[in-house]
Amino acid sequence: MKSFASASFVLIFTLITGCASSPSALADASNIRTTLTERNQKLMAALSKKDAAELAGFFTEDATWILPNATTYRGRGAIERGAQAIFDSIDSLTIGTVTVEQLIVVNDTEAVTFSHATFRATPKDKAPNNHSNAFAGHWKKESDGVWRIAYEINADGILPESPR
Repeated sequence: MKSFASASFVLIFTLITGCASSPSALADASNIRTTLTERNQKLMAALSKKDAAELAGFFTEDATWILPNATTYRGRGAIERGAQAIFDSIDSLTIGTVTVEQLIVVNDTEAVTFSHATFRATPKDKAPNNHSNAFAGHWKKESDGVWRIAYEINADGILPESPR
């Protein structure tokens, strides 16, 4: 009975320590969060400059980008053309905050983020409006060491001008 109890303890201890996150895994997750937060901020800067080519560079060559109205662009070229069409329809775009709310590290070259951004858009010949955009992205670290979005889906809503 004593050997069974000892074997059970060793098995449970091994399972607990084997399933626990190692300090290096936690450090990697922290580094990935920092990197992807910075990438999101740079992507938002490309949006505010209305630079379609720069924006498209944040996506993998075969990426999928889904807008809030379900318009879907597949491939970097299509994403660039879609972004340009959006930029052509607005006079200005001012980015507010962008936050990575949740990060799921799949491995050292893949991660999923759930993020939120605010911005103010002024459509051509229309009044400006404030937006709240929630988006989820599947990121891949490519062979050049740069993290790019392989799949992103957006949900957007226009905010009231004043609180209710």
